[in-house]
Amino acid sequence: MSVHALSPRASFANAGAFLTPSIAKPTPLQIAPATASRPQDDAWSVTLGAGKGALYSQAALPSFLYPAISGATAAERAVILETLDALPLKDVSTIGSIKMVPHIGNPYGGNGLVLGATRVLTGDMELSRFGNSLREVQGFAGPTGRFEPSDTVNPAMLRGTLAHEVGHGHDYQGGLVRMLTGGEESHGGPWGEPPHVSKYAETTAREDFAESYQRYHLDREQLRGTPSYDRPGLSAEKRAAMEESERLNFAERVVDNEMFRETGRKFGEITSAAPILRTGLALVGQLATLSLITGGVSRTFSGIANGNGHATVRGALDLGAGLGLGFAYANPLLGPAALALLGAKAGLDRADRDAAAPNSSHATPKVAAAAAVGGALGGVAGGVVGPLGGTALGYTVAGPIGGVVGLVVGSVSGFALGSALGAEAGIAIAS
Repeated sequence: MSVHALSPRASFANAGAFLTPSIAKPTPLQIAPATASRPQDDAWSVTLGAGKGALYSQAALPSFLYPAISGATAAERAVILETLDALPLKDVSTIGSIKMVPHIGNPYGGNGLVLGATRVLTGDMELSRFGNSLREVQGFAGPTGRFEPSDTVNPAMLRGTLAHEVGHGHDYQGGLVRMLTGGEESHGGPWGEPPHVSKYAETTAREDFAESYQRYHLDREQLRGTPSYDRPGLSAEKRAAMEESERLNFAERVVDNEMFRETGRKFGEITSAAPILRTGLALVGQLATLSLITGGVSRTFSGIANGNGHATVRGALDLGAGLGLGFAYANPLLGPAALALLGAKAGLDRADRDAAAPNSSHATPKVAAAAAVGGALGGVAGGVVGPLGGTALGYTVAGPIGGVVGLVVGSVSGFALGSALGAEAGIAIAS
């Protein structure tokens, strides 16, 4: 949240509570008589698997989606998009929605004027129209250094507040897992230490990071007519730390271009009609990752305690995949590695179903291993190529709207189809 006491501006971020799913004790595989030679997945299982695959792919890959913008006038929307276009795509995509509201109350009490607030768990941002209308009072001798609210939003104020709040999104990139492990960007380094770019930056390391982020990405002229205009620049140490933090890895460089930006902007525009959808997707995605971790721990230890190797292996695969998705923000290889583990589990499940068929000759360790390897390779290929390739193909054919369609179709079908075909190929080769 950004607060302005008619002189210094401030901001804070908070996160809501989260749920920890309960994990049922695994039961031994039950093989029932079948009438078909090959068990088939029911429609619900296929749909659920495709939905999970889409969530896993989005968590594993660098996002390029712009936030859904609501409540903004045409002029305000133009300033918001112009500012987002100037920021790194990896930071823009940490924000799920931006809502312009008339006023934001100060949770700390007092007379501080709140400019903006961001819920870092879901990436929901609110920007105060009243707070961002501050303009410098002009006297006979020129600017007076005093700021008062006006009838319309001050573009420079809005630009600065938005950049500050995106800084909070960058700080908490990784969401729930990063919060639980205390791995925020602002925990460590020079953040929280002097010199500071503003009075409010002195309050916490998080605010120091967000204020410094704003000052790093917006030059002085972009902040003319705001209290930020006369702030000092970043110290050499903090500038070096911010440069290192903003360095793009190879996966982020792949998507930070015009094609993916325009597709991401169109996706944000489409979802602006229902911002709650973005909030729900963000929350469900993070809970899915947490569920893999907690479920994997439970199943692994339960399998070890009961001497159930079947449960132990699958629990370990879930645990490894959950950790890979949770920490994918830290290393671009962790996301695809997580997809490989999930694909291997899907392959083992496919081998189990085939082994349950009457007169099956597939129930061998060799076939199970081949199915796991095939599922892993197919899961990575489908989970990566599906969303990114679908976006590229759709954009080439029909522009941004085609890119959105390709992204959705590729995300839903990519991992599920890739892991299934890979497992089938492995079983065919081994048997």
